[in-house]
Order: sequence, then C-alpha cells, then structure tokens
Amino acid sequence: MPYLGLSFYYKCETDTLLDGLYIEVSFDNGLTYANVQDTNAVKLLPNGPDIVEASHYKKLRESYGISGKVDTSSFDYANNYTRFFVGFQWNTISQWQVPGVIFKFNFISDSINTYKKGVVIDFIEIYTMYEHCLYKKENNYPNDIAITEIPITIYSKIIFSNPSHQLYYLNITDTNGRSIFKGNTNEDYFNIGEIIRTPGIYIYNLYTEDKTIKTDKIIKL
Repeated sequence: MPYLGLSFYYKCETDTLLDGLYIEVSFDNGLTYANVQDTNAVKLLPNGPDIVEASHYKKLRESYGISGKVDTSSFDYANNYTRFFVGFQWNTISQWQVPGVIFKFNFISDSINTYKKGVVIDFIEIYTMYEHCLYKKENNYPNDIAITEIPITIYSKIIFSNPSHQLYYLNITDTNGRSIFKGNTNEDYFNIGEIIRTPGIYIYNLYTEDKTIKTDKIIKL
C-alpha cells in the first residue's frame, strides 16, 4: 500500500497558543490544503489518503500545530530536539494518483515581543514506501522527491547577466507539461511573480539562441 511520511526535529518556546508552527499538505499541486494533523480534513482533500497518523497533537489557534514550550521528549536526539512525524497511507496503488504533494510550513505570531525563542526545526525527511517495493527491481512509482526553494511572491524575479542585451527566452510549464508562459527579453530579468498567479509546482527553462542557461523548479503557494 502506498505510504508517504514527513518527519523533522524541533524545539519550541512560544508565549501563547497563538504563536508557533502549523503544517499544511496538498495532494493536488497546491490547489487545496489542509492541516496535516487534522485527520478528517486531510482525508477529504482531492487525492487524499485513507489513513493519517501523527506523532502528537497540540492546539494552535483553531486547529493543530506546535506551540508552548517543548524541548524534551522520549524521542530526543542531540540538544533535546523533539521528533515530529506525520504519515499518509492509501489502501491501493490505483488510489495513489497524486500529481504532486506540497508541504507548507506556516510560522505564525501575534507580534507581541515576549523574548521567547520561537520554533526551530532541523533534519527534515520526506519518504515514500509501497507494498512489495523491496522486491521489485523496476517499477513506475516516482521516487524522486525534491525540497523546493522559498516559494515565489509577486515580487520574485529570475535574474541573469545580460550586459550585451541579447535575447533571452523563458518557457514555463506545469508538472504535466502544459505550457504556462513563453516569452523573451533583452533585459536581465523575468518577473515570474507577475507571470505565475496560480498555486502549484512549475518547471522553467531559461535559454538563449544557442544554449540552455538553467532549468529548475519553482513553487507558488
């Protein structure tokens, strides 16, 4: 049975249940989200799992998250970090039709300075498993998982060196290969924050007439 897990280690020192960290998950490339610890809401997501399990639950505002003072537990490793874990399971391979998974980490505060240390996280792991995976040498199950850089905002740009003002070209597609944008400029940037307005994961290809400059992923939340 397909299985997806997220774990990391953390310390927490916040003054109220209004400050802390909560994590959301999407199984449709960022179109819809739910709090990872709200088991009922996660199951109701498009492409959502049949089973959700988490290491612990703590109130944060109107849902769940990490708050208060947490710096020790039976799961400690060096420096008294505590392990956070959440896992999702689908009952059959046929139900595992997930185009893309996004975990969104939300650090929130009521902006009242009480000189607390806040939340620190470390050693993030994302892993997948499915039935018989150890016994099959070849399969079509995707095993490439990437942690994408900071999500783009309306101000985000792709910047490059172009002192001679030659034409640079940019193609952007979604993860299904559909074209989102094609354009060119003789300046030294593309304002991708104005180009991409819909949440999701995208692939961009920056190139000139004779060579590819860079191909990479970008994410919009």
